[in-house]
Amino acid sequence: MSALAASPRSSAVLAALRAGLRTPARVVASIVTAMKNRRDIAQLLEAEPGMLRDLGLTPMDIHCALSEPMWRDPSARLLVWSIERRAAGRAAARENFNGLARSDARDQSENPLFI
Repeated sequence: MSALAASPRSSAVLAALRAGLRTPARVVASIVTAMKNRRDIAQLLEAEPGMLRDLGLTPMDIHCALSEPMWRDPSARLLVWSIERRAAGRAAARENFNGLARSDARDQSENPLFI
């Protein structure tokens, strides 16, 4: 082993060099991933509206996600919109169910023979 590789100072320099190269590599990798996801999401525009509805999305959501800057991953935006839309649908269904339960209780109290 050489004296240069064994010294603590050279080890620190090599560690700093590795860390300095790691950050740009991560940036490039994230941009490449965003571009791949962008291509995959663009294919969703060819999907039937029913399939998009099952995912909790609309064609407008796809267009809006693809209008994000090229370096941003549009799949993250679509995931948020899908989760929000599903949560809103569940809340509306729960509210509707609670309203039906209240109206049934009111009907039974007004008419004791209500079956």
